[in-house]
Amino acid sequence: MIDTRAEEISPEAAYRQESSRIDSRRSTLGLNHPAGTGKRWALALSGGGIRSATFALGVLQGLVAAKPAATATATSKDRKPILWYFDYLSTVSGGGYIGSFLCSLFVPGRLLPNSTSKSAAEDAYEVFTNDPPGRIRHNAETGSTVEKPLAWLRDNGRYLAPDGAGDMFYAAALALRNWVSLHFVIGTLLVAAFSFIALVRALAAWQFPDVAIFEVLALDRSLACPCEEVSACPCGTTKSTFEWTRLIWWSSLFAIPAAHFILATVPVGVSYWLCHPSRGQSLGTRTHVFTLATVGAVLVAVVLGLLAYGEYKLNAPRPAIALAVVGVIVAIAVGVHAFTAFRKDNTVALHRLRLTRLFSICLGWSLVLLFLAVADTTGQTVYRLIEGSPGGYSLLTLPVLVSGIVWIVRKCAKFFDQKDKGAKTWLDKVPVDLIAGAAGVVMLLAVMLAWQLLVQWLMWRGGPPGREFVGSPHHVLVLATVTATAVFLAYLTGLFPGFINLSSLQQLYGSRLTRAYLGGSNGQRFQGGSEKGRLLTSASEPQREDELRHEQYYAPEVAAPLHIINTTMNVTSDPGEQLVQRDRKGQPLAVLPHGYSIDGTHYTFAQVARPFENQQPLKIGQWIGTSGAAFTTGLGRSTSLGTSLALGLANVRLGTWWESGAGENKARSVGWVGHALFKSQTYLAYELLAMFHGLARKWQYLSDGGHFENTGLYELLRPERKVCLAIVSDNGCDPLYQFGDLANLARLVRIDHRIELTARSDFPAPLSHVFAHPRDFRKKSTDDPAGPRQCAVLLEARPVSSSGVVGAVSTVVILLKPRPISDAPVDVQEYHATHELFPQEPTADQFFDEAQWESYRKLGQTIASRVFGPVQPGTKPEDDVPAALWELLEREYQIQR
Repeated sequence: MIDTRAEEISPEAAYRQESSRIDSRRSTLGLNHPAGTGKRWALALSGGGIRSATFALGVLQGLVAAKPAATATATSKDRKPILWYFDYLSTVSGGGYIGSFLCSLFVPGRLLPNSTSKSAAEDAYEVFTNDPPGRIRHNAETGSTVEKPLAWLRDNGRYLAPDGAGDMFYAAALALRNWVSLHFVIGTLLVAAFSFIALVRALAAWQFPDVAIFEVLALDRSLACPCEEVSACPCGTTKSTFEWTRLIWWSSLFAIPAAHFILATVPVGVSYWLCHPSRGQSLGTRTHVFTLATVGAVLVAVVLGLLAYGEYKLNAPRPAIALAVVGVIVAIAVGVHAFTAFRKDNTVALHRLRLTRLFSICLGWSLVLLFLAVADTTGQTVYRLIEGSPGGYSLLTLPVLVSGIVWIVRKCAKFFDQKDKGAKTWLDKVPVDLIAGAAGVVMLLAVMLAWQLLVQWLMWRGGPPGREFVGSPHHVLVLATVTATAVFLAYLTGLFPGFINLSSLQQLYGSRLTRAYLGGSNGQRFQGGSEKGRLLTSASEPQREDELRHEQYYAPEVAAPLHIINTTMNVTSDPGEQLVQRDRKGQPLAVLPHGYSIDGTHYTFAQVARPFENQQPLKIGQWIGTSGAAFTTGLGRSTSLGTSLALGLANVRLGTWWESGAGENKARSVGWVGHALFKSQTYLAYELLAMFHGLARKWQYLSDGGHFENTGLYELLRPERKVCLAIVSDNGCDPLYQFGDLANLARLVRIDHRIELTARSDFPAPLSHVFAHPRDFRKKSTDDPAGPRQCAVLLEARPVSSSGVVGAVSTVVILLKPRPISDAPVDVQEYHATHELFPQEPTADQFFDEAQWESYRKLGQTIASRVFGPVQPGTKPEDDVPAALWELLEREYQIQR
């Protein structure tokens, strides 16, 4: 394998390339941009799944029908539609569905053969003028080719299962296969670990008689009847009592965490109190090995040792043991203090800090060892109940247990999105992290128990446990064979790290998105009326031409707006950036023509063929699928151990592991062993345990761009892009209109870009009929009636200097908010009346029927037309919203029409 690095390029060079590309596009299309030289217009399509994609489609159709208002020197007829003038297109998640569809239409020769850069662009804009979109008919020769892409989108509202039950069964089969495969890979390491633990116990029982006696006694006690007859009264009447603790088959492993806690954790905790400065000195002075506290501790240890010896001579073993243990703890504490004090830069304050960190590490290992002992006890106890008890417990079989895991975790995964509806019951008020944490721990224990039962079954040869096996050489041989086999299988599966992506649901999700949206711009699907044409017009049938490589999509001759595809690189383990690690838990990764950027640092793609699938360049459909990976183990700032465990064990994994070429392996010695021998399991462990290292590992975990910022505006507001006007389709699920995505954006750009984002509240008529401040949208509950007219927000972005001085407006943002406005068409109003959450239905709903799809599309088109035109015939000049808007933009913000 050739180790390659992505080439970092300067921000100046990256933005210079973007500017050159935009100028070339304008020249190709003959655009004398109304914004003037060096100023850019941008369009942002937010996340929100198919809800966002369909509403944004309507917005695009509204923008292609509207033109900038006339000026004194140019009439509206001299202008191109507004949609032509956008230099940038920034998309997140569902916005990327329709955004990739739009930009892929610009690829010459894709929709229509032999098209040029200019003609392909003209055809692309013409596609959006088809209003209303028709439907795909089996006779593919009916209608022109430019009418069919939108009809294709209409037909694929159920893009995850376009052909109904057959596709659902296919998806279920794929999900089952991947789920079983995932747990096989996890199981190889678990079986290796549990069988190794059992092997150590068997070896100890074989070589040490006292250990064998303990193992036999523990087994005999658990095999004995848990009922005991005791006398209830002096007359001799007896009754039976049930002692539940006799059902437990205690593991001898409990001795290990007990010894570790007594001999390591406690002494390190005590050693902290031996570190102090001399009288009159500060905490910044160098620490000393011999202090008053250490000398006193040595004397205490000696005294305790002598007392213990005396008690032993007096035949008092218990006091002798207690005194000896305390003495050993004090002696070890002195040793820890002395050993850690020998550092040149060691001050009292630093020494205390290091001892505290060491104590936390020791405590963590004590808990891990205790957890292993509990797991070992649970596994052998359950197996003994299944195989060794008469009746009742036979129902606790492995298939039933695994089925229970699947059902519980799938229910847990679906619960996350239900929070979007607002709290209605006490359960809805419980934090998702708490629910997910509990579910994740239960699932982990259940999975470990399932594999532990397999180890027990192999260890006891499929029969009940018996004392004759304890300490026998044959028992040791069986366990050694199981351990070696499991380690070998784990090593083999670790050789194919591409498994971690192939076993997820991203492959299904991304391919269905590719067919549904990029397939809509593939002109070959609309050729011919034969049986072949019938198959080509089915989204269930894959077409190689649906997909586009990065170099095709961003080729210089493609005159599309510069598309920024936003994803999130999950980061939960980065001590160098506490804000990222603890709060954001991710960084923005944007796909660009020259390559990609991570949090403002630009790179080119490494151009070297590599052996593993997750090291190959991602195609556009894969990037769009990754940008829309909303439900997965890495959720950006919502990531927690519980959600990662719960979703990961259910294999609800839509994210992508990708080698960017910019990362490097900074794992320590134990991590290096895992990467070298068990690469697949190592990265799966990172994913399940929410340990995402960003660029501190060679592979990065990417997920939904909305896990960092959902509106798509974050990248557009970078000052270097010189965007003076941005239009946003804000489609994040927001049933109470609290504008949470906008608030998150305002915080991020204030901190990262030194941009202050404010919402304008004063609007002259007729703009006040359409524009409002975000607070005027808010509802107390989902049952509150919607406002009758307002559907847009005007935001002002101002740069802030290092001294805190706020500058002039640099960017004007017009944000369109999905809202059931009063002048929506009658079918849209009826759909809202029968679906109270419309147009803010949960993102988990990814299956749109005809009425739902058309309602969102038409609402988006209606809102865009209300803001930007064209105005309805007979509209009075004083009610002309588009004209008033363009006049305001030119007069107050110097945005030329």
